[in-house]
Amino acid sequence: MVEEAISQYSLKRIALVKSVFESAQNFYEPQKELSLKVDVKHKEDENSVTVFLNVTVLEDQGKVKDLTLDVTMAGEFEYKKNGGERLDVKFKEFVKINAPAIIYPYVRQHIRNLTLEAGFKQPIILPILNFVRLVEKSKNQPSG
Repeated sequence: MVEEAISQYSLKRIALVKSVFESAQNFYEPQKELSLKVDVKHKEDENSVTVFLNVTVLEDQGKVKDLTLDVTMAGEFEYKKNGGERLDVKFKEFVKINAPAIIYPYVRQHIRNLTLEAGFKQPIILPILNFVRLVEKSKNQPSG
């Protein structure tokens, strides 16, 4: 019974790909809500897939960007094959929902540590995200 619940994907590693930090003030204190942008891309190899999760955090005060955080982390996942085909028919769901949900806590921790070490009075702790809802929202938005 438990065997049926075991994922056909295994995490090989998670790596920091990009980390950009810009603050207009020496001792930053958030003045209003931060905007959060999330982007997911993937690259497939023969027996693995690498998922890139980019999170951008901005605070704009008029024309001046008071804070910019732009972090990309990559997770490399191996998957089992059966006769040359992926066993998991929900590959798209995995790369858009499951893999980003696995990588996101590492991005949150990196941003928290980065803002803590930067001297912020209070580190930035990103909210927990529901990747199922993010995918649903992106499907309902007109492309353009």
